[in-house]
Amino acid sequence: MRHEVGAELPSSVSAHVAVVGQSVRAGTVLLVLECMKTEVPVESPVDGAVTWLRPCAAVVGVGDVVAVVEGP
Repeated sequence: MRHEVGAELPSSVSAHVAVVGQSVRAGTVLLVLECMKTEVPVESPVDGAVTWLRPCAAVVGVGDVVAVVEGP
């Protein structure tokens, strides 16, 4: 099943922690968002494989998809 992970606040993608194709467990940090010098980790909601990550430096709004994890 496809799980889209959304941004919780308006921000920009600061860094990728996971890579596409990587197997992750629920709670694994996928990427880091930055908002006004504050870093916010974005975690996987499920066990699975990362299939997509929004590029670094991309600006996102609340609810914009920043990662996709394929899992059960």
